Order: sequence, then structure tokens, then C-alpha cells
Amino acid sequence: MLLLIGTNDIGYPTCDIAWGILTAVKTVHATFPKAHVMVVSILPRGTNLMGADDKIRAVNATLQQASASARFAFLDVHDAFECGHKTPCPLFQPDLNLHLTSAGYDLLTGLLRKSMAAEPHRN
Repeated sequence: MLLLIGTNDIGYPTCDIAWGILTAVKTVHATFPKAHVMVVSILPRGTNLMGADDKIRAVNATLQQASASARFAFLDVHDAFECGHKTPCPLFQPDLNLHLTSAGYDLLTGLLRKSMAAEPHRN
């Protein structure tokens, strides 16, 4: 199961965002005990893809650290979506630089496939 989660909660404190994501992972495991869960890092957002960057990086670091004990794979693709910190970026729709374009989803799909091929059965 793939979780692309957290960016809509960016207005909350860092620990609350991380707690919410970890709770979602626990819920998946409780419902589907044999599920392989992969959490994708929160992607950059906003003007020049720097909106809430410190908070996003802190949440991503917390998730990376918790991944083994919480039994999920963590795929940190944040930096692949930075577009040199320039907007507009072809990976994001020009709304709030929040939603991916087809090119963004193609990049994400490629990174997911590469990660899954390298570690197909982690958990």
C-alpha cells in the first residue's frame, strides 16, 4: 500500500503531522496485517517550492527515523521534486505548486518502481 500523505496538514505542528501519518500506517497494519506499506516523503510546495520547507524536512526526517520500528518503507523523493527552487515547475500544476502534473506523476512512478525493484519485500 502506498501512502502519499501529509501535505494538506502542513499548517499543524510538525509532531502532529508525523503522528497523523504514523497513525495512518498503524491503521493500515491493523486492517491489513500483511500489507507492505510505503510512505512517500512530503513533497516540496509553494513559491519556489520552498513553502514550509523546514517543517516538511523535519516531518520527513521523523518518518525516515520511524520507518523500521513502525514497519513501513520510507521513500524520500523530496529533492527530486525541487525544480531548482524555481517556479513554475513542470512537475507541479500552477495552483499552489502542490498538485502534480502528468510529468510529476511520471517521475514519482519511476522513483517508486526503482525503489520497489531494489527492496520488494521490506516489512
